[in-house]
Amino acid sequence: MGAVKHAVRVASDREFEVPVRRQPPLVVGYEHFRLDRQGQLLSPKTLSYYDETVLPFLRWLEAEGVRRFDEVDVGRVRIARRRRNAVRPLRRASPADVRNTARDLPCA
Repeated sequence: MGAVKHAVRVASDREFEVPVRRQPPLVVGYEHFRLDRQGQLLSPKTLSYYDETVLPFLRWLEAEGVRRFDEVDVGRVRIARRRRNAVRPLRRASPADVRNTARDLPCA
């Protein structure tokens, strides 16, 4: 899962050093969700879609200071959806779309 970055802290014990990861519960929850979906053998395209939609949302939540599931309320999700819809580029029509639209127009 290359898209999720991990912060690693090293805890020192007398004989050896053990890396300790401290991640927000939201990130850990998404990692578990994604690993579960990967274990269900979903297509790489689907997993990529999850990364493209969920990770920006998690980054936005982190910038807003949200680190726990119970801090995510309906208001925050609505704000995030409005922001996403405002900046999402429109999809260009493919030649097939244009042909299908022209075919469906009534003839005069």
